[in-house]
Amino acid sequence: MGFGFTGDDVAYLRSDEGGDALVEAARHPLTTRTHLADLAAVRARFGSRAPALIETVRLRRKASAKLEQADRWLLTDDALQQATPHPVAEARARRLAGRRVHDVTCSVGAELAALAGRCSYVVGSDIDPVRLAMAQHNMGAFAGTSAGDRADVALLRADALAPVTAGTVVLADPARRAGGRRKHDPAALMPPLPALIDAYAGRDLVIKCAPGLDAEALGWRGEVEVVSLDGGVREACLWSESLVEDGVRRRATVLRSAGADEQYTDALPDGIPEAPPGRWIVDPDGAVVRAGLVRHYAAAHGLWQLDPRIAYLTGDAVPAGARGHRVLEQVRFADKPLRQALRAHECGALEVLVRGVDVDPDALRRRLKPRGTRSLSLVVTRVGRAATAFVCEPTVGGN
Repeated sequence: MGFGFTGDDVAYLRSDEGGDALVEAARHPLTTRTHLADLAAVRARFGSRAPALIETVRLRRKASAKLEQADRWLLTDDALQQATPHPVAEARARRLAGRRVHDVTCSVGAELAALAGRCSYVVGSDIDPVRLAMAQHNMGAFAGTSAGDRADVALLRADALAPVTAGTVVLADPARRAGGRRKHDPAALMPPLPALIDAYAGRDLVIKCAPGLDAEALGWRGEVEVVSLDGGVREACLWSESLVEDGVRRRATVLRSAGADEQYTDALPDGIPEAPPGRWIVDPDGAVVRAGLVRHYAAAHGLWQLDPRIAYLTGDAVPAGARGHRVLEQVRFADKPLRQALRAHECGALEVLVRGVDVDPDALRRRLKPRGTRSLSLVVTRVGRAATAFVCEPTVGGN
């Protein structure tokens, strides 16, 4: 559990004195090995302010992977864990460009920073006065930056379940963590997801959720967007019907730090052929799989499924940016023929990927004991009724 910031801590950190103290505290490495010595040194210089200073420096360093100009932010540990990575927040802001938006769970302002650069009017509110004070600081830190014209951000303290604006798109991110522990029950979130949906019935509504959310169980009638960043699924986002393109109920948004972003929806064609395995096996991005758009993705790239129940695709080319495995040999799934095939291909380092077959990848790798010099992948899956394996050479599309 992280340090518990108070309003007094935030006021100090926002002051000129606190800013200078943060610069000095940041000169310490603050590693596990040096923590006690660093704490003693900062405490000797700044007394009781030392814990707030050290925690802020520590969180800013962790935030550098998520937030732009993280060395300017004030954060809490829980707020950082749930903060939306900037590329994801920026993608959402692009969809909301030009609109009036109210983030009713603004926390320390990760979404607000992106919205302010795209939207005509932005309001942020939160029930927690400490996080709201941090958001006030964080929004001020972006004033006059190179991000171009930015909307002013109005901040106020309010309960997310008590509407205080009209004519705005309501954006919400119910807290899924408390004390570092993740919550999975939609009714246990803060605020509870069903209550949030009821509070804004009939309004333009956007809700950030965990990627495993069962939207059908909630009776959600709008779009469910699953978002990944650099191969990792980050969130599901619920969009009300009023904000959705005609015919779209599911969307996969694939974001990359380097390379082009991609989107797929259930309005795209999903007709694909039935054919034997091609030269490549393609593992679709997790957002595509979670959104249930494997066939739509396959149709867009001239691929087909190894098996209609399995998310592995196959074809004669790998889409740009996708993970592909060039098939060297198809092998019956049993230890002896697998060992022989791996030995013939001089396999040493072995990545084992499994779908549709009950097998522990690590245990299988230990049993096969590859000892060669070549790095290969082993794709284990079900084709029809039989488990089968493909010895492959992994690569990335476009390479």
